[in-house]
Amino acid sequence: MTDSSLVKAARVSIVFGVLVASAFAFVSSFLFPKPPVPLARVNGVYANDHCGLLTMKDGMIIWGSSHAEFSLETDKGGLFAITKYFVGVSNNDGRCKIVSNSQQYPLYLRFNDENHPTMVSLLSYSPDVKYTFSRKP
Repeated sequence: MTDSSLVKAARVSIVFGVLVASAFAFVSSFLFPKPPVPLARVNGVYANDHCGLLTMKDGMIIWGSSHAEFSLETDKGGLFAITKYFVGVSNNDGRCKIVSNSQQYPLYLRFNDENHPTMVSLLSYSPDVKYTFSRKP
C-alpha cells in the first residue's frame, strides 16, 4: 500500500467510526429514554407576596378556583413544568394574579433546583417579566 492509500483508508475508517457512534447514540436515545421526573418532587404550596398562592400536587397546579394539569421535564436550563396552555401572571389592572389562557401557547414554569426545588418562576404577559413563588415549609 502507498502512503496516499493508507491516508485514504484511515479517513474512511474515521468517518465510518463517527457514523457508527452517531447511529448508536441516536438509537440509544429511543431504546433507553430518560426516566420521567416524579411529579411528587414539586408537590407543595408556593407563595408570592404580590400574587398569592399556588399549589402543585401530583401533576395539577391549583390557584384560587382554577387548575391545570402539568408534566415535568428537564432540559439544559433545568427542571420545568409544562401545561397544555398558558399559565402565568397578569398584572394589567395593577393587581398581580395567576391566570390561564387556553388560546395562548404554554410557557415553562421553571424551578430553581432539579432535585430539591424550593422556587418556581411564572412568566407574565409582559415580555421578560417573571414572578417567583417560594415553596412554603
